[in-house]
Amino acid sequence: MNRTVAVWTLGAATLLAGALAAGHASELADRRGAIDLRHHEVRISVRGEPHADIRRNGDLVIGGHPIALSAPQRLLTLRYYRDAHGLANAGITVGKAGGWLAFKVIGSMFSALWHDDSAIIDHTAHTQAARLKGRVEALCTQMSALESTQDQLAAAQPAFAPYAYIRKSDVSECLKDAKDGSH
Repeated sequence: MNRTVAVWTLGAATLLAGALAAGHASELADRRGAIDLRHHEVRISVRGEPHADIRRNGDLVIGGHPIALSAPQRLLTLRYYRDAHGLANAGITVGKAGGWLAFKVIGSMFSALWHDDSAIIDHTAHTQAARLKGRVEALCTQMSALESTQDQLAAAQPAFAPYAYIRKSDVSECLKDAKDGSH
């Protein structure tokens, strides 16, 4: 590979990863819906439904209307709130680790050029990728926890059922991507 192209490519990756890490990833979104962390609530949006908010105190509000909760249901909304924040924090950690990976690989490129040894780049890239893989796996585990909590909440409180859009296949895909990304 042309060394100039490699430097520019990794430089662009560093800027992108740094922007993602600094951007405080507070939203999980796809075509089915979004989970957005706000100041003291988690907002869940799905197509065709009013948004649902889970507040820090466990209150569930759908379309601006409070939903009555039993004590076990409130425990689930509190867990959902905690799991959603855990997933966002795991996402931020992955973004920072991706930026660090790019930074370290760029540094190793200069070292490789200085020592005329491209193996330095491979060693650094593999070491940093293994660290990143662990963080991505932790993110997938956190996604699994949120998926489990949302399913329990949907079963316990039917008004929440339309907002349970994270699927087991999403978690499986995340784990598969984490595994495949390590090569």
